[in-house]
Amino acid sequence: MVSDTVKKVLSAESASDSLIAEAKATSKKIIADAESSAEEAVRKKTAEAEQEAERLQSENELRIDEYRRKAAEKFSADKAELYSAADKNKDKTVDALINLLFG
Repeated sequence: MVSDTVKKVLSAESASDSLIAEAKATSKKIIADAESSAEEAVRKKTAEAEQEAERLQSENELRIDEYRRKAAEKFSADKAELYSAADKNKDKTVDALINLLFG
C-alpha cells in the first residue's frame, strides 16, 4: 500500500516535471516567435521610413532646382535692367564729367 502511494507520488512528480518542461518549451517558442515578429515589424517600418525619406529628399531636390531656376531668371532680369539703366545714364554721366572737368 505504501508502495502504491510512493509509485503514485513518483508518477505525479514525473508528470509534473514533464508538464513543466513542456510549458518551458512552449514559453520559449512564444518568446522566439514574438521576437521574430518584432524584428520583422522593425525591419518593415525601417524600410518604410527609408522610402519616405527618399521621397521627401527627391521632392526637396525638385523644389531646390525650381528655386534655383527662378533665382537665375530673376538675376538675369535684374542684370538686364541694371545694364539698361546704366546704358541710359552713360551719356548723361559722360556729359556731366566733361562739364565738371572742362566746363
